Amino acid sequence: MVMSARWHTFTAAPHRVMFLGGTLQTIAVMLWWLFELVTRYGIAAHPLAWSITSVAAHGYLMIYGLFPFFMFGFLMTTFPRWMNGKEIRTQLYVSAFVLLTLGGTGFYAGLLTDHNILPAALSCTLIGWGVALYALLRVLFVTAPSDKRHATIILVALCMGWCGVAAFFIWLLTDNPAWVHFSTQGGIWLFLLPVFASVAHRMIPFFISSALPFLRVTGL
Repeated sequence: MVMSARWHTFTAAPHRVMFLGGTLQTIAVMLWWLFELVTRYGIAAHPLAWSITSVAAHGYLMIYGLFPFFMFGFLMTTFPRWMNGKEIRTQLYVSAFVLLTLGGTGFYAGLLTDHNILPAALSCTLIGWGVALYALLRVLFVTAPSDKRHATIILVALCMGWCGVAAFFIWLLTDNPAWVHFSTQGGIWLFLLPVFASVAHRMIPFFISSALPFLRVTGL
């Protein structure tokens, strides 16, 4: 009974589950990279033989492992408010959270043990990412016509992020460096940059208007 109540409280809002995943991923990435640097330069212990290069793994984890949890948690909470739509169903954001978490955990397991685990882990990430995209797209298409420029740009960028994960997946299967190069560069310029810029353009004027009540903010 107590566990059920706690689970209900935990899953009561998208940002609660997603921000927890993002926080755990942040800690995991920092600890893994710290271990890699300490062992690589002989400060302590001996380097481990990862199933893929540490540079490729670090790029993937920083771009696609860490930020999406925070992005989806924030957007699944704010999208309905931006467009006066219905709240996203619990089943959707919890499913996305579970799949993204499985993908992240599986990535570390595959990195440490077997290269063949990595494609399965990325499959979970791609499916979870797709569920989150579906939830956000439903808000965009179902709500009444309004100014949806920021939401549209963000969703296009998130789709490009999904393509970046898919490119990394293809690289794991083919070992063609062009795919991992696209995954890294596309993740930075076609995914992270548009999302951060659009959210900042949408939210900074809102927060400024709260601090400066005489400033008129339009287009929000």
